[in-house]
Amino acid sequence: MKIMKILLLLSGLALLYTYSGYPVLMSIYGYLFKRKRKTDDAYLPTVTLIIPAHNEEDCIEKKIRNALELD
Repeated sequence: MKIMKILLLLSGLALLYTYSGYPVLMSIYGYLFKRKRKTDDAYLPTVTLIIPAHNEEDCIEKKIRNALELD
């Protein structure tokens, strides 16, 4: 019976950490270690575009051309 109480306590602590502890820790981490952001207007971040395609032989070329034309 003692093992069941320990498992119940650990499960409760895991839930408490998931819903409360982790967000609080991430807030503290974000406050302590702020990232420096680039303020240069000419800066363009790199972007990856993933096009999922399955049996798209008929229209994949059109999708890729459209993706390449995006600004």
